[in-house]
Amino acid sequence: MRLAALVLGAALLVGADKGADQSARALLERTKTTTATYASYGWLYQRDDEGNRTDTWALELHRGELYRGEGVKIRTLVNCRTHVGWLYDIASDTLTRNDEIWAGACGIFSGGQIAAVDLLAPISDRRFGRLDVLRVTDRHNLRYYAIDRRGVIIRSAWAAANGSPAPCIQQEPIAILQNLPADTLFVPDALKHSLVPERYRTAPKTVQPLALSGRRCGD
Repeated sequence: MRLAALVLGAALLVGADKGADQSARALLERTKTTTATYASYGWLYQRDDEGNRTDTWALELHRGELYRGEGVKIRTLVNCRTHVGWLYDIASDTLTRNDEIWAGACGIFSGGQIAAVDLLAPISDRRFGRLDVLRVTDRHNLRYYAIDRRGVIIRSAWAAANGSPAPCIQQEPIAILQNLPADTLFVPDALKHSLVPERYRTAPKTVQPLALSGRRCGD
């Protein structure tokens, strides 16, 4: 993810024909139906609407049809098949049922109106191998995703569709592991306890890489 070889500034569309569009949609769906087991510890380079830096860590855990996500403010749990979900607000210590979060938790965000899904040229990463790349266009954003053969999102980038440098999000992996940190993490009450070790809560010491969009978040 931090390699110059991942720069997609000159990425070409695989094709504009119907077959390419079907392949792109199939890849998006693969992210939403993956049954892979993994623990993804990531770092989010972020800018809010005013351009202020809001960088933070994030955790995604997956096993079968179950997904759990952690951030500094909320933790989520969802069954990606039934769409039954739970949200835990850390500040208020409240756990609530929420069956809408699957759209953003399970694979590529599919809420709102998607205008186009384009399959870009694949990239190669020394740690994760060949990654397929999608560009998703909606009303407000251009979104880029690098996806492995299992349907796991390895990297992503959100940029304003109007070309503004903010807001933006650039997600880069710190570590993606095949072993989960606990056996009972996919039950609602478990959301009250964080599973993120301190070593994954710290910003990478390396220079912020170019995003999949070809431009660093904040530039």
